[in-house]
Amino acid sequence: MTLSRISDPTVLGNVLRAARARSGLTQTQLAERLETSQRYISEMESGKRVTAIVRLLETVDELGATLYIDIPEGEGTLSLDILATDGDDG
Repeated sequence: MTLSRISDPTVLGNVLRAARARSGLTQTQLAERLETSQRYISEMESGKRVTAIVRLLETVDELGATLYIDIPEGEGTLSLDILATDGDDG
């Protein structure tokens, strides 16, 4: 298990890119599974300020919470568990 704290779109993009690569999918294959475009996947992975992601991170920050993504170990895995805490990392 790899637990990553998501603080901005760039961090999220890096985590998503690594998870996709670990699962053995191309951006196009992932886009097809999600019924979206390869361009959208590319923008998320490059940390572009995708409106929905920015709003999510702003909301988490405003609530004083912390967002984490738990990426299960192993090839072929594509599920992500998203955990939110009250901001107390200790």
